[in-house]
Amino acid sequence: MIGNNYGQRIDQQVSQIGSILNGTGANVTKMADGSLKINLAGDVSFNSGSAAIRSTFVPTLTNVAQVINQTPNSRVVIVGHTDSSGYADANQALSLARANSVRDFLVTSGTSSARMTSYGRGSTQPIADNATETGRAQNRRVEVFVFPESQ
Repeated sequence: MIGNNYGQRIDQQVSQIGSILNGTGANVTKMADGSLKINLAGDVSFNSGSAAIRSTFVPTLTNVAQVINQTPNSRVVIVGHTDSSGYADANQALSLARANSVRDFLVTSGTSSARMTSYGRGSTQPIADNATETGRAQNRRVEVFVFPESQ
């Protein structure tokens, strides 16, 4: 019965976050391991070359934080990514700075820093072709993974 309740809770979170993110340029996916992946597109959450969260994206992140805070025993991993333009070292630093900006925002929204980890991956994990502007735009992102509490 515990597994069934757990599965229902995860499905409910996916639905909740999906409703919140509808039309924002961000989306949520339930992963095979039971975690949730919230993809925050770089073009709606950050200005080019910046790690400062856009003011227009703050309401979306506030809602995401509220949903994350409903499961206080879950673990949160934040991963920043860039496209392959520019220097690898600069991309690495920018991707980490963006992940840290999201982490810091979640902390100010009540998420315990003890349950969060942030990483920068630079351009090492593209999800699209860096040869096109459309592909580069898809590669500029921050992913927030919410790993469920122990079943």
